[in-house]
Amino acid sequence: MDESLVRREIGTEIEIDAQPARVWAVLTDFSSYPEWNTFLHWVEGRIAEGERIRFCFELPRGFRFKVGATILNVIPERALRWAGVFLTSRVFCAEHYFELTSSPGGRTRFPPTAKSSPDFYCRSPGSSCAFLVRACTRT
Repeated sequence: MDESLVRREIGTEIEIDAQPARVWAVLTDFSSYPEWNTFLHWVEGRIAEGERIRFCFELPRGFRFKVGATILNVIPERALRWAGVFLTSRVFCAEHYFELTSSPGGRTRFPPTAKSSPDFYCRSPGSSCAFLVRACTRT
């Protein structure tokens, strides 16, 4: 992603009452995204560096877009990063980075980050975090 085009970066941090392996399993199960992710309606593709994925996201006011992205980094149970564009990078570009770190008590520190251009797209990654927590801690 051309860093000069990224105009906004936003992040949050939570602790999930689940081991990193469990959080990783939920985060990388693209087929389950519609069950917990309020922003990405579906994601499809293989999780491996250099692979292309496709997803559908919804902007405020109900505008839905189908876009492609490239997996930039995969470290099982530790990190997942992808970036994509819509039409051209001047119209829309975004990057998502998910990092998982073990915390005491079998918990996982999870600080998701999103970068995007233009500004209207970038909403807090925390908006889906509560749903991810529920998905990771289901019995």
